[in-house]
Amino acid sequence: MRTNIEIDDNLLEQAMRASHSVTKKATVEAALRQMVQLKRQERIRRWFGKIKWEGDLKVMRASRFQFGQGRAARQEGARKETKRTPAPKPAAAD
Repeated sequence: MRTNIEIDDNLLEQAMRASHSVTKKATVEAALRQMVQLKRQERIRRWFGKIKWEGDLKVMRASRFQFGQGRAARQEGARKETKRTPAPKPAAAD
């Protein structure tokens, strides 16, 4: 949609630098997307403390990585599988 608006040149220049945008259009679109996202977050925050949650975090977390398949377990397993042999000692000069 084509729209003509008057924008503060200094503010637009600052926004372009901050967002690393090349064009004015990209800068304005990024700013609009960010504003929409922030407003959605504000609406979600209104529910803080108003919804009663029932559950067991330990059970929920345990079911995520059954059988030790979490990243830490995979990394630990990789460390165990890798056999490290010491580097050979240099030969003594005669």
